[in-house]
Amino acid sequence: MSKFQLQILTPDKTLYSTQAKFVKLPGAKGEIGVLANHAPMVVMLKEGEIEVKEADKVQKFAIKRGIFRFLNNHGTCLILE
Repeated sequence: MSKFQLQILTPDKTLYSTQAKFVKLPGAKGEIGVLANHAPMVVMLKEGEIEVKEADKVQKFAIKRGIFRFLNNHGTCLILE
């Protein structure tokens, strides 16, 4: 399975950075799953959990709200609270 660069940021620091296989996000209009080579997008995130699948582990992050952008096989999640 292909991988993509993923960063999870807060306004003042990089919380997590990895080569991910899959990320599941709590989109404002429903859950969103992203794999490598996904179409470009920008979505608002609501309170929930970000789940990141890597080669050998799964990481989870609780958020209140944020923004996710995917462009050129690079995902950036900005956690606002």
